[in-house]
Amino acid sequence: MAEVAKAYPQYQFPRHKGYGTKLHYEMLDLYGESPVHRHSFLKSYYRKKGEIPPTTGSRGEQLAAGYLAGQGCEILARNWHAPCGELDIVARQGEILAFVEVKTRGPKMIASPAEAVDFSKRQKLVATAEEYLMQNPLQLQPRFDILEIYLDEDGGFLRADWLQNAFDAV
Repeated sequence: MAEVAKAYPQYQFPRHKGYGTKLHYEMLDLYGESPVHRHSFLKSYYRKKGEIPPTTGSRGEQLAAGYLAGQGCEILARNWHAPCGELDIVARQGEILAFVEVKTRGPKMIASPAEAVDFSKRQKLVATAEEYLMQNPLQLQPRFDILEIYLDEDGGFLRADWLQNAFDAV
C-alpha cells in the first residue's frame, strides 16, 4: 500500500479505511479512476452514483488522467473541445505542455493503440492544440504525446505506455 500511496498521493490512500468510504468516493469524484482501482469496485462506485460505468474509451481516459497525475503531471483540461476537434488530456509536466491523445485497447487487439493516431488524426490534434493555445496562452513548450492504455478481459487495468513526443506539429 505504501508504494501505491507514493505513486498516487492525490488519492490519500493511507487515510482510507477501505473501499467505499466517504473520502474514497470524494477522491474518485475529484481525480477519476487511477490504474490501481479495481474494476469490480468501480462498477459498484458508478452504480451507487446512479451512473453507467464508462465506455472503454472514457475509462481509458480516466485511467490515463490518474496515471499522468501519478507521474507528477498537473491535469489542466480533459476532453477539451474546439470546432476542429477534441483534446483528451492537456497536462503540464514541468515546463512542458503535453497534449495527450489516449488510446485504449483490450486483449484482443490486432494493432498497437498508437497506430490509430494516423496523419488525419494528428492534423486535427495539432489544429485543436493551436486553438487551445490561442485561448490559453502559456509560456510552456508544447508536446504531442500518445498514452496507450491496455485493459484485461474484464476491463481491468493492465498497463500504460506513455509515448512522449509521439509526433511533431508539422
